[in-house]
Amino acid sequence: MEPTLLGSRSAKTPDHVIVDRLSYRFSKPERGDLIVFYVSRIPALRKTPGMTDENTYFVKRLVGLPGERIRFADGRVFADGRPLGEADGIPLSIRYVEPEGLPSSVRREGADFLIGPNEYFVLGDNTGNSYDSRYWGCVPASEIHGKATLIYYPFGRVGRLSLPIDGPERSLESK
Repeated sequence: MEPTLLGSRSAKTPDHVIVDRLSYRFSKPERGDLIVFYVSRIPALRKTPGMTDENTYFVKRLVGLPGERIRFADGRVFADGRPLGEADGIPLSIRYVEPEGLPSSVRREGADFLIGPNEYFVLGDNTGNSYDSRYWGCVPASEIHGKATLIYYPFGRVGRLSLPIDGPERSLESK
């Protein structure tokens, strides 16, 4: 999720986040949200070594909503033919790429990714290096744990999560 969140590969101490588990009980997830979800019950991820633990979660940016068609072109992401941007919660500073060698678990029609009812399409902000819906399909609504809202540790990165601005050093709004 770099540059928004830093993991153990790029930071001495990975980011620790607060997850809002209540808001999705009252409203549906929205495009641009950083969602936290269980990986153990997503069929294609179950086959991945190390992903069967009930306590394994991913954090990814929600890009596609139920029933939409997602397409990548010229480094941008499109939903139902409309280019997505910062007004949709999708960072323009990220160059979105379409992966090669997609597994059969991803529903496609031509160059489009098809999202089923009660499913969401997610991408990592480090799209060139992210294991996300492009590879293993959509996240069922029932597997969403909550919304990542705040980095609380390390203390030097404490702040509300927002769109990445000018790289990793400006990826959040400090308090």
